[in-house]
Amino acid sequence: MAIRDQLTKLKDNWLLILLPLVLFFLLAGGLSGLSGLVSDVAFSPGASSGYAQPSIGYDGGYPSQSYAPSGAREATSTSVDATAGQLIAKTASMETKVERGTFLDEEASLKSIVQSSDAQLLQQNVQTYGEGISQYRAGSYRVKVDADKYEELVSKLGEIGEMDSFRETADDVTQAYTDLSVRLANEKTRLSRYNEMYKEATDVSDKLEISDRIFNQENMIKYLEEALRDVGDQVVYSTVDVTLTEEKSGYAELTFVGLSDLVKGFVGSLSTVIYLFVLLLPWALGIWLVVFVVRKLRGKGKKK
Repeated sequence: MAIRDQLTKLKDNWLLILLPLVLFFLLAGGLSGLSGLVSDVAFSPGASSGYAQPSIGYDGGYPSQSYAPSGAREATSTSVDATAGQLIAKTASMETKVERGTFLDEEASLKSIVQSSDAQLLQQNVQTYGEGISQYRAGSYRVKVDADKYEELVSKLGEIGEMDSFRETADDVTQAYTDLSVRLANEKTRLSRYNEMYKEATDVSDKLEISDRIFNQENMIKYLEEALRDVGDQVVYSTVDVTLTEEKSGYAELTFVGLSDLVKGFVGSLSTVIYLFVLLLPWALGIWLVVFVVRKLRGKGKKK
């Protein structure tokens, strides 16, 4: 058969050629959609239903847990623009020594600076150490301040007393914030699918199973929202840890010797003397005896 005749036959029977191709693409698309549906349904509320629990994990030191507790507080959105550039979380810690007798005044200055900077004093712990002339105070304070007022606050706190040490860390949390945002959006989409599946389900057992998935999915979303808010707070707010330590008295190390210590010292010295006396007595007797004999011999020689 000539090539022209074959082409003519293919042209006349184009529908027979197109039909297998259409069936192939339909089957491929159907299998792909079924695979996506199976991956969604694989999410389960817990081991009691025979399904594996979901896992939430993050890089960079963020927590990892199966699901958020049912009593998790509702997260509020933090004003953070991840597209504006790098998101930097700053923290600082400083150790300051204050003059003896001025601790309360310096502490009052610290609290005044915190108040004037519109910051929050999250924690404070003041302890008194020693007794009498060796007594001194030390306090630790944790301050939370808006990121735009962080530098000003640190500068003012540095004027209190004499700073012994200062440490500052700046962590880039841009990737963590972005990952959490994407994960949260995906989980919300999955929750919408579960709600649609619940509305379309007619069997009671199916409704119960989907209801469990919805409950667990809502807990996961709450956890992600809170984690996202926490990362945002690290950028919007900075944390400063301050330690104030009062100088010790110059006489703090002086202590009176007790009577028992004096007795112990005397007995120890006396024991040393007796030990040396017993140790040297034979030598002294031997030397005296030699000298005595020599003198006797010399005396007899002179008489002769």
